[in-house]
Amino acid sequence: MAPPKHSLQLGEAPFGEEIDWEPRRLVMPGPWAGHLPFAFWLVKAARPRLLVELGTHSGNSFSAFCQSIEATRAPTRAFAVDTWQGDEHAGHYGEEIFTDLKAFIEGHYGGFATLLRLTFDEAVSHFMPQSVDVLHIDGMHSYEAVKHDYLTWLDMLSDRAVVLFHDTQVRERGFGVWKLWQELSAEHPSFEFTHSNGLGVLGVGKNLPPEVMAFFESAKDEKAAWNTRALFAARGRPFELATQIMALRQENARLEGYHHHLEAELAAVKGHLEGTQALLAGAQEQLASAQEQLASAQEEQQRQAAEARGRIEEERRQQGALERAVAEGKAEAERLTQAIAERDAILAETRRQRAELTRMVEDLHRSTSWRVTRPLRVTGRLVKRYLADRRPRLAAAPAEIAHPAIAQPAPAEAPPLHNAALRDATRSMMMSRLDAFLNSGTTLRLPRAREPDVSIILVLYNQAEMTYSCLASIRECLEHSPVSIETIILDNDSRDKTHALLDRIEGAEIIKNDSNLHFLRGVNAAAARATGRHILLLNNDAQLTPGALEAAVRTLDEDSTVGAVGGRIILPDGLLQEAGSIIWADGSCLGYGRGRRPDDAEFMFQRDVDYCSGAFLLTPRALFERMGRLDEAYVPAYYEETDYCVRVWKENLRVVYNPKVVIHHFEFASSGKVGDALQLQERNLQTFRDRHAEWLARQQPPHTDNILRARQHRSARPRLLFIEDQVPKSWLGSGFPRAAEILRELHAQGVQVTLYPTAGQPESWPEVWKALPLEIEIVLPHAEGVELRDFLARRRDSFDGVFVTRPHNMERLRKLLDREPGLLGAAKLIYDAEALFAKREILKKALEGAPLSPAAQRKLVQEELALARDCDLVLSVSEAERGVMTENGIRNVRVLGHMVETDPTSSPFDTRTDILFLGAIHADDSPNADSVRWFAREVLPELRALLGDEDVRLKVAGLVRAPSIQAMDGDSLQLIGPVGALKPVFEKARLVVAPTRFAAGIPHKAHQAAAFGVPMVTTELIASQLGWTSGEELLASSEAGAFARHCHAAYTSAELWSGLRDKALIRVAKDCSAASFAATLLEITHLIGEARKP
Repeated sequence: MAPPKHSLQLGEAPFGEEIDWEPRRLVMPGPWAGHLPFAFWLVKAARPRLLVELGTHSGNSFSAFCQSIEATRAPTRAFAVDTWQGDEHAGHYGEEIFTDLKAFIEGHYGGFATLLRLTFDEAVSHFMPQSVDVLHIDGMHSYEAVKHDYLTWLDMLSDRAVVLFHDTQVRERGFGVWKLWQELSAEHPSFEFTHSNGLGVLGVGKNLPPEVMAFFESAKDEKAAWNTRALFAARGRPFELATQIMALRQENARLEGYHHHLEAELAAVKGHLEGTQALLAGAQEQLASAQEQLASAQEEQQRQAAEARGRIEEERRQQGALERAVAEGKAEAERLTQAIAERDAILAETRRQRAELTRMVEDLHRSTSWRVTRPLRVTGRLVKRYLADRRPRLAAAPAEIAHPAIAQPAPAEAPPLHNAALRDATRSMMMSRLDAFLNSGTTLRLPRAREPDVSIILVLYNQAEMTYSCLASIRECLEHSPVSIETIILDNDSRDKTHALLDRIEGAEIIKNDSNLHFLRGVNAAAARATGRHILLLNNDAQLTPGALEAAVRTLDEDSTVGAVGGRIILPDGLLQEAGSIIWADGSCLGYGRGRRPDDAEFMFQRDVDYCSGAFLLTPRALFERMGRLDEAYVPAYYEETDYCVRVWKENLRVVYNPKVVIHHFEFASSGKVGDALQLQERNLQTFRDRHAEWLARQQPPHTDNILRARQHRSARPRLLFIEDQVPKSWLGSGFPRAAEILRELHAQGVQVTLYPTAGQPESWPEVWKALPLEIEIVLPHAEGVELRDFLARRRDSFDGVFVTRPHNMERLRKLLDREPGLLGAAKLIYDAEALFAKREILKKALEGAPLSPAAQRKLVQEELALARDCDLVLSVSEAERGVMTENGIRNVRVLGHMVETDPTSSPFDTRTDILFLGAIHADDSPNADSVRWFAREVLPELRALLGDEDVRLKVAGLVRAPSIQAMDGDSLQLIGPVGALKPVFEKARLVVAPTRFAAGIPHKAHQAAAFGVPMVTTELIASQLGWTSGEELLASSEAGAFARHCHAAYTSAELWSGLRDKALIRVAKDCSAASFAATLLEITHLIGEARKP
């Protein structure tokens, strides 16, 4: 038998015919295509029992794995995990990608391959520990993200496991796979391919298949490793080139479509020209006729001079009109001729580009790899013509004057888009969009209500292309919005295509001036026509985003103390223009956050500000009218919205920045001269100073050191830094629901809170805003690389109090303070000890059969209590633990339990069937994991026997990450995962169990169960922590048999069930009252209020 086409012997592992297979599926994008031969070989060599791919996209790699599984008859189950929505590295894409891949996989490999449409963190619970033989990680490519994915799935890997990492050679755009690869490849057998963006192969298992181990051994021989890389690179190159050809053909088809579009436009222009030429011919005929009439009139004049004189004058007037018509016709013909020439030039350029792309495709078909690079370079040059330089801009907004202590002076009217390419490309794109609309013959209909919530005011002067994009965004965002609108457009005698555009607008009130009133007077004139509850000042070079106006209206409607609302204004380069603005003591202004990323944490919380830009400013119409609209002392422009916001503050109303309000602002300069603009700014700055001198005297002086303090309008609210593991969400359990209640109550009491999560978990802003009030500032160290020490140093003297949760966080802070005692400034230190975690450790050791001696127990308790030394206030969850702290010399200890409002479920006893456990289970050594294991192994068998039902299972509500608990799902347990709304779950529950054997503090889940009116069976530990009595508010035992009998009694006796329910409801209302919870936190508010610095 002839040897395979490619055969390379490496120890025991040959590369055979599999690397010459043709892939059954090959689609864009193409970076993985170069590694398909290795995918074929790996499946053959490893013969995995379970293969999991994290990040599948269009499916080149997963399809190759499946093809090899089928061809080699490997005993493999294959799973592809992805949301099929994309991300910032892969780009976002539509549903068609998933639909196409799903049809292919189910049609070819449905017997052993499955697509899981989940996040990677969600999917891990679907697999048993130590079960995955091949894991391919190709999701988000930042260092933190790929490390998180690897560590999350590490326990799922078998002792034969091989892990693949794609893009190990990419170091731009925030990719960090290379960094993790450097770390891991030093710890395990490894091999890295450098072609096709790089592929790292990691041998994690201790008992790797022989052929795979031989493959890794080859990496130790430099020559053999080089040969291996060369072989697979050469075999994969045609597949990679094939995907590049697909991409080029797709681009070619796009250009052909654009070519056809231009040809259609050219035909329309030629038709227009022919019509104009016909009009010109008609005018010339009329002129000839008029001249004949004139000659006849002259002959008549000789006979009747007096009568003819009047006729001659009339004929001369007609002749002048006709001659002007001829001249205008000629001018129009010349303009259209020029337009045709320009269109012909564009068409010629398009044809040239099309020809260039055609040549590139032909080159790819017949050229070797070194020649392929030339057309690719040419393509790069073509594309780069349309790319903008994304350097941050430094020019101040028209209403801002840069202060020497803050920035270098900038011309007040310098073109805001300094990058000419970006400016021109943006204008060209918008002009093309406008022209397409005007040539379409259609109209743009805006929503219009009889009794609108908002009157949108647009003042125009030229820039028709901007106006069209603005109006289109209004329709797109508000056509189906619950916020009703009317749109009032005032045109200041524009000279461009604005009139043609306005003739095609329906649903708006349009005012056309015969002179330029400028922005300020234009707004006031348009406002006189408004009928909405609120007025929105919106620039015509701005575009709304979905939800922006709705968020602004909610801010006004839900708080009568708010007088104006603005939001995040994002420039074309993707950076901020402002996130609210600062007015300095000298009247100069600063757009907060200008040139920064718009989703940085410090711009993502709601706050009171000095003023917001008139690019988007929402205000109640009644207030706008009562204050006399915009002050015309600032005519024609500059400082009018700044002045308006100051007058709002003087009315004892607030100007609010809301991060959910987002607009895009193109900030194109008007046609005014720079010198004139500077003079206007200086004049109006002086007017502003004169009118508001007393108000300005209380503002911060202009300096970079004052920006952080000045970003929020002066306030007497105490400022608190809250240090917690992560953003507290109720479904996390483990004390986070209580932390969330503390934050909400402190905010309700007027405290200005900044939350610093130490664990650095990635967060989603919509989820954060759902969990906590929008006014709380959330610092995200994970996203911004801000270490706690650096953050404290940067914000020194910014806080009146520092609130620390959990012993490990206080221990971390103590170490920092030991090195830098002044790091907190004058801030009061509050420690939420919550519970004595040492007691939990003592109980845990006893259960494990390794009890601590009395001396060791005392030492453990004293070490934890030492963290509370010198704190200004210490919080504990129970009187018992407060007593322990006091006995050990801790001062100022207050009890702060849980805040739970009773909300009893209404389902009758007979309709309920579930036995429920509530709580997150993060790890196998956690109290909750021990609780559930003990119940399932020791209690449940006896309970099943008592009930005579072997199908009884414990329903577990909450996040479960512990492998031992996941393994019980379906047998003893029913894991339902995190639950947003708990009450429907408790409506079905007849009994709640809390079989906790080691813990500290007070269990929040017990209070929740009692508040929902579901009886509990607990261990004696939980009963003692609650201070409740078995047989009264609950049933309690720490012995498995007695625990099962208690469950049976409460589950089968309606009378006992009702008695336990009623008494527990009374007790939880007393122990967890909102009033006592608020009163304790009010002490903190007063404590830090006393330290408040003005």
